[in-house]
Amino acid sequence: MNRGLAAWVVFAALVPAVAQAQTPENPQEKIGFDLTAIAATSEAMTDKAALAYEFCLPNERSVIQAVQAIDPTVILYLEGLSPTRCAAGEILAIGNIQQDHPTEVLLRLAALEEIVRIEPWRSE
Repeated sequence: MNRGLAAWVVFAALVPAVAQAQTPENPQEKIGFDLTAIAATSEAMTDKAALAYEFCLPNERSVIQAVQAIDPTVILYLEGLSPTRCAAGEILAIGNIQQDHPTEVLLRLAALEEIVRIEPWRSE
């Protein structure tokens, strides 16, 4: 193998690792509310009221299945509310903390690269 090609192969192999190391992403930064308050609220909840949250995701079967596997409370809005809150090709998902381990669920959702932001649900 010539030296130029060998150097290029080594460089090409290192670029993804360097790029990944420079862009660490904390899933918690995608969540637009305090997770410690979520944990306290879900433990103290005795009535049917629940803090709901919303996020947009691509309207793709694999992404939808991944989200539903993580959060069984998620309701998907394929039409209606979705166009006003989500970009073209996305759907609105609304979940709530009235479930086991809501903080863990939120962090797992936020870790999905397809989910950009999770915010408190707006009923408007």
